[in-house]
Amino acid sequence: MPNIIVKNYTHYNRALGKFIRNKQEYDYEMKSRGFVSYEEGCQLADNKNKEKQWKPSEKVINMIKNTKDLADKKGNIVLGKHPKLVDAMKKQGVSFDLPNWLPKHYQDNVGIYNGGLVNDG
Repeated sequence: MPNIIVKNYTHYNRALGKFIRNKQEYDYEMKSRGFVSYEEGCQLADNKNKEKQWKPSEKVINMIKNTKDLADKKGNIVLGKHPKLVDAMKKQGVSFDLPNWLPKHYQDNVGIYNGGLVNDG
């Protein structure tokens, strides 16, 4: 014998902030506010998780490992001392351009000015 689930739609819905009288009103409010049901939300999340995730290539992984070896005892890496590393990173698609909305004093603090690298060494 199947389970019969009876939903009583007459209630105050805190998420919607109003009293719901029937299923049609509930469906209308959900659609007008861009909400989805729990089941549909779970399905959307599963579909999103199944999308192809980015995986770095073997060359990028090796570059990261080599970059870690260039760090000083505090873990800092001065890119100005390693121009070949910067060129290799640019070939792999790393962008050193900062967004135009970033204030200039932040650009100076991270060691990049006018889109170019500051040679610290």
